[in-house]
Amino acid sequence: MEKTHIALVGGQGAPVYNLIKSEKENIDRLVLIFSSSSKVSCITIKRLVEENFHLRVESMELDPFNPVEIKNGIERLKKNYPNDALTINVSSGSKPWSLLFLQEFSNMENTCIYFLDQNNNVWDMATCLSKTIEPLTLEEMLALEGLEIRKTDYTDFTESDKQCIAKIKEMRDRFPRQFRRIIENLSLHPNYTRSDDNGCYIEWDKFSNEFHCYFEKINTRKLNVTQKEYTLSSPHIRQLLLNTGWFELEVAQVLAKWSNAQHIWNNCIIHKTNDNMSLNEIDLIVFNGTKYLYVECKTQVNKITDVDKFNNLKTYSGLSIKRIFVTETEMKAQAEEKCKAAKIPYFSMADIKARGEDWFFSELDKIMKRIDTK
Repeated sequence: MEKTHIALVGGQGAPVYNLIKSEKENIDRLVLIFSSSSKVSCITIKRLVEENFHLRVESMELDPFNPVEIKNGIERLKKNYPNDALTINVSSGSKPWSLLFLQEFSNMENTCIYFLDQNNNVWDMATCLSKTIEPLTLEEMLALEGLEIRKTDYTDFTESDKQCIAKIKEMRDRFPRQFRRIIENLSLHPNYTRSDDNGCYIEWDKFSNEFHCYFEKINTRKLNVTQKEYTLSSPHIRQLLLNTGWFELEVAQVLAKWSNAQHIWNNCIIHKTNDNMSLNEIDLIVFNGTKYLYVECKTQVNKITDVDKFNNLKTYSGLSIKRIFVTETEMKAQAEEKCKAAKIPYFSMADIKARGEDWFFSELDKIMKRIDTK
């Protein structure tokens, strides 16, 4: 008796691919049910399954909403595989598909119908018993959308990297205007080795892998000049100094204390397969053993479009991905409203310091356990 696995392919490819990956040893033939709107996803799943699991893959297009067409398609499946042991994944696809597949197959012998939830629990729809399976890797989830990711492991950051945070914050706090202008110029022109502003400068020495910084501030009332020099040197100093990488590392240091944080990545860049052009950047990604938490770090949300950009990540990350905003100071009211509308939880480092890290970690646990809908 052959073992045939039937999977309904809708807008979310992850629950389809993940159950196939988990059950690949018990599958002789895979049948993908797709509609015109999920055809591209079906083609991608078929290619990845053939490449990675070497299974026989067949497919059938089916109207997603017309009950008559759906029932006719189900009858064809019954005739095509009359003596097979069937497993059916109804985690994806249209609601009429799920309802009618359950109705038409639930009383058949040698047939099991499964649903995979966002916490990686596979439910047997007949017995209501479940088992937990391993989640997909980030690479696997993005591959389902034709994407790849480049990222820096948090453990790659050294003590010298972390010690640079205090110096950068001191420059920023003591000389805010000059620091902002110089850093903006260096960030916009990555080939520049020096940037000046009214006698202040930051200069890059590529041979010693150091930034030499000089700042001065004139106090016209006291008729004196405050001068300060800094040397910044560490393996990731360019990443830290430019584009507020220091703040991302500071947030990562807090998240590293969270007992459920199994892995943390910084500076995650998503791009199309075989194309290095960045489509989106995620400041931090945290894995808790079951799900992935995307963290956007901003000292402050000055552009409301930053929330929209972060919200758009759900279009290729799936519903099981969780997202939060972390700012240095309390978020501005307009940005708060935008986050609420997009259902993105937000925190500030100032609030975390005031309420305590245990409170923050408790909030993260609630977020990660939540089942989200479209």
